[in-house]
Amino acid sequence: MLVKMRDTTLSNPFVIDGPVTNDEMFIGRGQGYDWLRDEITATSKPPPLAVEGPEGLGKTSFLQQIASGRLGNSFIPIYLDINELPLNNLTEFLWTLAKFTMAGLEKQNIGGPTMEKRLLILRPWQAFNQYFWHRLTASSGDQTILFLADNFDSIVADEFENRTVNIYRHRLFELFQTDHRIVVLFTLNGRIEAYDPQSLTPFDIAKSYRLPVFTLQETNELLLRAMSFPVFTDLSTFVHDLTGGHPGDLQRLCHALHEYGRSRRLRQITLADVLAVLESQLQPKVFHTAVYRRRDKLSLQYPREGP
Repeated sequence: MLVKMRDTTLSNPFVIDGPVTNDEMFIGRGQGYDWLRDEITATSKPPPLAVEGPEGLGKTSFLQQIASGRLGNSFIPIYLDINELPLNNLTEFLWTLAKFTMAGLEKQNIGGPTMEKRLLILRPWQAFNQYFWHRLTASSGDQTILFLADNFDSIVADEFENRTVNIYRHRLFELFQTDHRIVVLFTLNGRIEAYDPQSLTPFDIAKSYRLPVFTLQETNELLLRAMSFPVFTDLSTFVHDLTGGHPGDLQRLCHALHEYGRSRRLRQITLADVLAVLESQLQPKVFHTAVYRRRDKLSLQYPREGP
């Protein structure tokens, strides 16, 4: 039940309130990649696809890994945060979309079309399509351009709830339907069947993949990679049982545990230290799931060590 720390001066490898961008710290999700490849190659023009999962399950991290090239050379992934698209001005909306696209192409050293904001002043929609969007696929060759549209929930609303959001969602649909080589993958916080179809229209997202929580094996692998010291089965099992394998809660707990050990210059970490961190460093509200309820049950199974 002991963890012998090799170096307490190492920077904290765990990530809270943000995506995991370090490839070495990204665990699992192989089934998600396989699902996406299969869906894209199944037809000449795949329908809009979605990755489902509540907050903290790792949807953005999943997209960021795809944007880093996890799917291989057959795809040109372009990350797009829909939260950052201005919905009060068409020029700003298209300019932001162009910047995301140009950044994605540049990241992969692809010489695609460029856009100047001044061209979007008078007739923004026409200029954007003529000088930028319709030229986009010319630079892709036989590759599929995969837009990774994060935070799609921000534009989920029917025409009676928010007419402006509805209009801009239709704009995106028109763009993504331009060419068969353009595919879009959205992230959704809820299950697709729970959404009112009118709030998604004209997108018909018939295919979706729900990200699973981490298995015990994946939890153990993450701890072995991130902690930089031996992690025994008892500790990784305890941490997994506390968090239920929820990626965000796992990162939160381990981040606090790493800081706890470093600040006290501990050479060993025990299960009792994990419980101490929950008592003194964290609160129930910082977790997405019922970590403290699980703690109360698990405390009976794992008695405290020491005096």
